[in-house]
Amino acid sequence: MGDLMLQLEQPVFFPIYVIEICIVVYLFRARSTLLLLLAVSIFSVFIADLAGLYFNNYYAPGARYGMAVLAIAFLVHQVLIIQFIYHFPANLHPQESKAALIVTTLLSLSVGIPFMLANIMGVDQRFYFGGQYYLVDRWSAEWNFVSLLMNVWQVVVPIRKAILMSSYHGRLEPWLARPVRWSVSAVSRFLIARLAVPVLKVVRPRGREAQGMVVFAVYSSWILVAGTLWALEYLGLAANGIWPIFTFPIYPLLMLFYLNYSGRPSSFMVKIVGVTLLVSMMALSRANESVMSWVSRSFDSERLAEVTHVATLVNTNDLPSAPATVAYVMARPLAGGSYTLLLARDPAFSTDSLAADEAEDRVRAGTSAADSVEAPVERQRLYRGAYAPRERHYIHYDFVRGDTLFEVGYRNLDFRRYVHETAVALDQVALFTGLAVLLAVPFYFWLNLTTSLTALLGGVRRVRAGDLSAEVPVQIDDEIGYLTHSFNGMVGSLREHAQEVEHRRALELEQALLRQELTHAWDIQRRLLPTALPPLPDGLTIAVRFRPARETSGDFYEVISSSANTHRDEQARLQIAVGDVAGKGMGAALVMAVAQTTLRAVTQPDTSAGSSNREGAALSPAAALRRVGQLLHRDLGRRDFVACSLATIEATLMGAGRSRLLRLRLANAAQVPPLLCRRGVVQELAPDGERLPLGVLVGPAYEELALELQTDDVLVFASDGLPEAPARSGGVAPAADREPVVSSLAVVGLRSEVTEPLGAVAVAAPAPLKAATWQPAPADRRATGKTTQAPLPGELFGFERLMASARYWSVREPDAEAIAVGIWADVLAWSGESPDHDDMTLLVVRVSSPRPDPGRVGPP
Repeated sequence: MGDLMLQLEQPVFFPIYVIEICIVVYLFRARSTLLLLLAVSIFSVFIADLAGLYFNNYYAPGARYGMAVLAIAFLVHQVLIIQFIYHFPANLHPQESKAALIVTTLLSLSVGIPFMLANIMGVDQRFYFGGQYYLVDRWSAEWNFVSLLMNVWQVVVPIRKAILMSSYHGRLEPWLARPVRWSVSAVSRFLIARLAVPVLKVVRPRGREAQGMVVFAVYSSWILVAGTLWALEYLGLAANGIWPIFTFPIYPLLMLFYLNYSGRPSSFMVKIVGVTLLVSMMALSRANESVMSWVSRSFDSERLAEVTHVATLVNTNDLPSAPATVAYVMARPLAGGSYTLLLARDPAFSTDSLAADEAEDRVRAGTSAADSVEAPVERQRLYRGAYAPRERHYIHYDFVRGDTLFEVGYRNLDFRRYVHETAVALDQVALFTGLAVLLAVPFYFWLNLTTSLTALLGGVRRVRAGDLSAEVPVQIDDEIGYLTHSFNGMVGSLREHAQEVEHRRALELEQALLRQELTHAWDIQRRLLPTALPPLPDGLTIAVRFRPARETSGDFYEVISSSANTHRDEQARLQIAVGDVAGKGMGAALVMAVAQTTLRAVTQPDTSAGSSNREGAALSPAAALRRVGQLLHRDLGRRDFVACSLATIEATLMGAGRSRLLRLRLANAAQVPPLLCRRGVVQELAPDGERLPLGVLVGPAYEELALELQTDDVLVFASDGLPEAPARSGGVAPAADREPVVSSLAVVGLRSEVTEPLGAVAVAAPAPLKAATWQPAPADRRATGKTTQAPLPGELFGFERLMASARYWSVREPDAEAIAVGIWADVLAWSGESPDHDDMTLLVVRVSSPRPDPGRVGPP
């Protein structure tokens, strides 16, 4: 076939072959049909390059087989890459992609097969001295045209897909709607938007898939530029060596596109090694190009030195002593004419063969002998025998002496051999450099980067799996080491947070159990409180409001009746107690339970058979409180004490008309004084004597207050949670619509020492009270619609407001339930709906005309 001698372009393209091998091997590992399509596409180009590597470097006519394989393989690549573009990442044009497959295949076959056959048969074969390989002119223009057409196709398809995949939300968006009324301005805006929006989508794509298509369009545009330059060089319209500069980054760009936009997991090591290999091979390619250019110039320098020597020999007429590398020397008139052979050392060279080769060149170029005369070009490499056998491929250098043009010729084979020695060395350097990059770079990065990253990723996976004890050792104090330190610190923070969360969960569980216990305790405590009123003396109604500050309460109340039939009994007794244990929470609830059960046991009348008079068997309020205080002091000591007010209402039927007499006897152990509302006047009922809480002393001396109740009297018993309710954000102050109701009250002392007889019982005369302010109920405020000044934060509701509220509602409402509702609403309007400051208990008793059905009450 001929001598395998590497050409000038071989060392420039050899690094590209190394990169193609790596990309094909990597892609063939992918288990994806789409990526295998891409791999086969690049592999077809690799086959084409292998043909160039093997065949085109043969300095023989058989090298034309390399061009045949290259042509077919490159067209196969074009067809496959177009299909890849249609299907990546999704096929938006399925019918068009099928049609494109058929059209591109037919185009490739229509020009590829004739071009391949022309190369195989050597039709119109010529030797291209610029690239130092054989090619044919037949079908070359058609093949280049189809190749460029497919390159344009590769640019258009990704741009169209980018427009479809990208979204646009800008100023031109309203103009995209088809105009309802066809006016010049509306149609102009519509056309501008339809033309400008696709451009904006390509310039600024939104969405990862659209961005990937734009990148692929850039890659295809790069291929189009490289293909155009190659076609121009192939047709002799561009300088040799330009298009390889554009060809080199093509497949690395394609690989970069795949790694970043395929949506498949990629390896950081692949990117590092790929970039390192790309940079190394590009540097080698440029270096090889420079070296081969230097080799070519070096050959020219040596030959030009010989040409200068030959010129001297021409003057001395001693051409036989010319250098041995000179193949021939001939001359012709400068104005044109026949050549005269002065020296011929190559047996294949003769004036007849020279004339035949020139005639063949003129026929192929379509010129005449007169047109073929060119101006002399001195001291530059020129070529002869493009259509001749390789034995008559010559390079020559010309010089002028007088009116004669001298030509010194050399065999092209000598030039190929001169270049071959350097090209082989450069290819070996490129091959070993590629192997070194593939072996040394991964090892280096594995030692300095990948090991640390792998350890860090292992720690990330452990933490992701829930192992917060993971700690990554810092191997090298660099950026990765800093990242590892940060990761360990983050894991430590997560570990502390997890421990805190676990501790919080344990606390929440403990609190849930405690709440469950408190709820159970509250249920028990609630069952201790009266849920229904006992039979009440005729004419009495009672209402109760009760709310604990926490899950359990320290307040309690009792309503105890001594008669099962108050309508028939001549004498009935009703006992009312309201108590408040010092403190809150579970301890106060336990003390409350002990105090309540003790009070209940002490105040119950003796119903044994030995007691003929039940009334006489019952203790008075003062005696009952003294007894309860003794028991609490004995059982609980002085640390836990109880405030309590105990009242007894005795109903007696008197006279022939059976009139009713209601007597109130009251004792108070440090509890909020009960209030008596009578005919618009409010008086606190505070007995004289000691008012110490229960349990403080062994035998406290409590005294009683006694008075006779009248019709429409109202008794208000309250715990300290009501007057001590603090003002909250959102509370309201006294309203002006209440002022006329209390304006009739004289401004005097709260209690008077003046007494007057009330029946058979002496009581303290109800004295007029100082005008008091009050808190309006929300219903009243909404009814009047008047605005008030907001109270100061933390200001207490106070006993005076409680008295004023009790007076207002006792005058306004006719029954105990409505009075209790009104007073309760006043307090809540002042303090807010959540009385967490203290337990609150309110008990209201109203004396009215006899009623057949007594009231019923329970905690709200």
